[in-house]
Amino acid sequence: MPRPPRLWFPGAWYHIMARGNNKEAIFFADRDYRKYLQLLSETVQRYECPLHAYVLMTNHVHLMIETGSRHPIWKPVHLLHTAYTSYVNHAYGRVGHVFQGRYRSILVERDVYALELGRYIHLNPVRAHLVTEPSEYPWSSYHAYVGLEREGHGLVTTHQLLGMLSPQPSLQRERYRQFTLEGLAAPRDLMREVTDSQFLASPAFVEQAWGQAQGQARCLTPRAD
Repeated sequence: MPRPPRLWFPGAWYHIMARGNNKEAIFFADRDYRKYLQLLSETVQRYECPLHAYVLMTNHVHLMIETGSRHPIWKPVHLLHTAYTSYVNHAYGRVGHVFQGRYRSILVERDVYALELGRYIHLNPVRAHLVTEPSEYPWSSYHAYVGLEREGHGLVTTHQLLGMLSPQPSLQRERYRQFTLEGLAAPRDLMREVTDSQFLASPAFVEQAWGQAQGQARCLTPRAD
């Protein structure tokens, strides 16, 4: 069965998920998390693709990333994971794949769905029983949202999700903290809401996204003059 095409248009938001090969670890020491964040920062700058949230778990990663005006989502993700694979294989004397097959990408509606996804990403370490609350985990963007200095600080763009919770900057970080912790009391399985394995969005957004993606594809197709 052929793989579905990855839809793309400028300004599209995606939930990117990638696991270790055979579900094995992709991070073995603190230096590996730091290297991934370094490569992620370089990728975001090179492809002008804002990063809205991330968490690095032992054997998988979650990213919420927005494409810029020129490059489809596969380009930055491919560069990032190819570079990280080269680093791991060199650092640990390995060969072969680090990540398992094709990463998963889900197109996300940048409204309540994106806000809910941010909470889902930041609660991953808690639900995996690695920490008791998200601020204790060093390898996520949660710290940027609640005003704590940690690894990767300055890497993420926070104003869009924070602005959904309050128009007043002085209230946003505390509201985000409260919103995230509320998710522990009322867990929501976002993956059950994915539409056609490609969307985390309302039906209206799905229809609109298909139209935008098809229009973008026509713009990129060379004309036969």
